[in-house]
Amino acid sequence: MDFSRGPVNADWIREGGVQLCSTLRSGDPNATMWAWGEDQHLRFWSRRQLHETLVHRMDLELSVGANPESSPEIAADAIDEFLVNLARAAHFSPRVSQLHGDGQILRMTTIDQENTWTVELQPSGFELIASDALPTAEFVGHATELLLLLYRRTSISDTGVKILGDVELAEFWLSHSALE
Repeated sequence: MDFSRGPVNADWIREGGVQLCSTLRSGDPNATMWAWGEDQHLRFWSRRQLHETLVHRMDLELSVGANPESSPEIAADAIDEFLVNLARAAHFSPRVSQLHGDGQILRMTTIDQENTWTVELQPSGFELIASDALPTAEFVGHATELLLLLYRRTSISDTGVKILGDVELAEFWLSHSALE
């Protein structure tokens, strides 16, 4: 990539995207490699870059007053990727390490994709679990709106996401799970 052209511009972004896609497509997705997240394979980076690009496109849309959109399937996958990798983000987002509790259950549910993620806050940290237990607090909404909320691109009052149960627990989660 030629960085000699000066500041970032559309051509530089496009060229970088083409090179990134070429690199990721030419590799074996199952090849083992370092990643900061849970999945230590090349496929981690393809998934991560899809969601990173999605969220930053939404940032641009929000900055010009547009209503960000995404396919519900991709938004739900971005939520899944965020939650699966969140604990490993503590080394660059230190507030994540403060996400602990005494067995409280927090659930995130998408109404357009019928996805559910359940987190248990334990004294030692938090863990994604498979559970049908009654949650202490629950976020319920469309996948795209829930994604924007979890990434702190919008506030609860600016979305159709509902908080059921313990609002303080939901707010605690939001204030400590932000990637910094």
